[in-house]
Amino acid sequence: MTAKIESWNKWLKAILFLFTLGLFGIVFRVMRFVENKNSVTLVVAIISILPPLGQVLAIIDVVTEISKNKVLLLAD
Repeated sequence: MTAKIESWNKWLKAILFLFTLGLFGIVFRVMRFVENKNSVTLVVAIISILPPLGQVLAIIDVVTEISKNKVLLLAD
């Protein structure tokens, strides 16, 4: 599932991360957890529900998506 999302245009993904205020990042990390069974990814998804942390993670996701074309922060 996440491989298909990662194949999307990086600007589309960046807009989704930015305008959904982190919700897309949470959903992406949960899907990544389902695929890889990495508990740290699930914990970060749950923690990012909290408003200040979720907004910071959304900004970091946008920056890494634009620069590296991939979500890098705790989303293995």
